Amino acid sequence: MEAIVMATDGNWKIINENKITLDMLQASVHGCIEAVFLDDDIVMYCNEDGINLELPINWFATLYGQYQKRVIGCILGDVVFTKSNNNGDTIGLSQDEINNLIDCIEIYQNRPE
Repeated sequence: MEAIVMATDGNWKIINENKITLDMLQASVHGCIEAVFLDDDIVMYCNEDGINLELPINWFATLYGQYQKRVIGCILGDVVFTKSNNNGDTIGLSQDEINNLIDCIEIYQNRPE
C-alpha cells in the first residue's frame, strides 16, 4: 500500500507499507492524527494538535485542501495522503492517484512566486 507524505518544507516521499497503520500515520505527522476527507475518497491526515504545537503551515496541503473546498484556514505540519474504502478502512493510493498528487506537487513547487 502506498501513501504520500508531504512535509512543510516542500519535501515529499512515497511510503510503501504492507498495511497503513495508526502508528505509521502518527509517526508521519508527529502526533495524533486528524482526517481531512478530500474528493475521490482521498484522505489527508494531519496533526490534530498543530495549533498548540505551533507547527508550521503546510502550504501545499492547505492550498490543495482549499482547492477541493474541504479546508478552511491552514493545515499545519506534515501530512499523509492516502485513501479510504467503502468500509472506512485506510488503504493505499492507486498509481494514478499517486501520479495525480505528484503532478499537483510539481505544479505547486514550480509556480511563479
